[in-house]
Amino acid sequence: MPAARRVKWDDWKDKVMLMAVFEQMNMTSPDFTRPYCLEDGHDSAGHQQQKTRGRKPGAKKQKTLSSAPVQTTSAGTDDSVLPQLQASAASSDQASQAPETPTKQPSKSWTNELRISLLVAVLNELDHTFSRQTWHKIAESLKPKKPSITLNSARTPHYPGEDEKLRASSISHRRGGNCPNTLEVLQQLIAHCKTSSKVSLNLVAVLPAKASVASQQILAGFGPEVQLKHCIYREQFNEPASSYIIKSQASGSRTIVNYNELPEMTVEEFTAIADEIGSNATWFHFEGRIPEVTLACIRYLRQSYPSIKISVEVEKPGRAGLQELANEADVVFYAKSWAQGQGYTSAEECIRKRRHMTCNAFFLCCTWGEDGAVALDTQSGELLHSPAYTAPDFEVVDTIGAGDTFIAGMLYAWLCQESWDLAKKIHFANRVAGMKVGQEGFSGLDKAVGSF
Repeated sequence: MPAARRVKWDDWKDKVMLMAVFEQMNMTSPDFTRPYCLEDGHDSAGHQQQKTRGRKPGAKKQKTLSSAPVQTTSAGTDDSVLPQLQASAASSDQASQAPETPTKQPSKSWTNELRISLLVAVLNELDHTFSRQTWHKIAESLKPKKPSITLNSARTPHYPGEDEKLRASSISHRRGGNCPNTLEVLQQLIAHCKTSSKVSLNLVAVLPAKASVASQQILAGFGPEVQLKHCIYREQFNEPASSYIIKSQASGSRTIVNYNELPEMTVEEFTAIADEIGSNATWFHFEGRIPEVTLACIRYLRQSYPSIKISVEVEKPGRAGLQELANEADVVFYAKSWAQGQGYTSAEECIRKRRHMTCNAFFLCCTWGEDGAVALDTQSGELLHSPAYTAPDFEVVDTIGAGDTFIAGMLYAWLCQESWDLAKKIHFANRVAGMKVGQEGFSGLDKAVGSF
């Protein structure tokens, strides 16, 4: 017999989860002042654990653990554990459903072994046993997962050479994605909207399984102004799309490595969403990820909902088909990286030469970093240059997402500030983008509205 190890409840830092489970099962909570013994001889990821000593609850045992939301890791919510446990145990002819019970977030110091041991103790108290395959699934579900559409960045003294070990001066981890970034800023700005009609924001994006920690974090990451009911969930995937960024302090360069295993949105999926939203929509913004799919989506909107305004971001150098998207759009945002890839040396050159290739657009804009932005009203022929905004004692802190922030500023100006002329719109967008460059992340950028 393997030696049993004594596990104190205090080791788990959080007794609320167990109390909630037993409460929902109409059972008496265990005595948290006593240690419980668990056998060490079995692999928690693949073998059944045996209970050696413990206090049985006084009330009658109920059915299997429900899908009630109970947070189990510092990364997210219940859906990462209990719903998967419910599915794995479906063959036991036991089923129950309990109301939602929010709980305190566990300590970040939890390990997989500790979480599994806690779950083992709960299941043993309920006299549940599971197969080796089920324990594998439980262990897999308890692996820490990152937020959806994640952005991980490290600031280094210089760009590392191949096989070089280099210490970073700072690191950051947050949700990313062009359209999510734009919505994060836009939701702040529209809180100051003075139009009579309320502006509703919707994200249409491909996410991992809806019950995954990744998707739950992105759902919680936006405020109530952003609706996520039209997102597309890939239920067979749990890993988020991620970017890893190395920022060199010596040169200011940003080297980005992307990873995404999620199948992209199809035209059929988008058209179903567009029909669901219907004529209630006034504006669709596309970031131009998969040009051939995006082009079909835009043409569907043109045919079915001709009054909807469409804007497109043209950013990725060398990505074929982006100009075809620009040809179909009402508003086009050209990025400096794309313009330079086409051989242009300034924002003005890009706009002047693309003007005759973009027949349907009423507005063209090209951002150029510290040189500001150039915009063209194609109907009046007005060409404007707006310098980059810098506050007194300005210092560049974080340029990631500056272009997304500029787009948010322009969309806010069109949706909420109809009385502004073109010059004021572009100056405002530059101010918001400049404020973002001077700070980490996107919080508090709505201060630009009050100071403008």
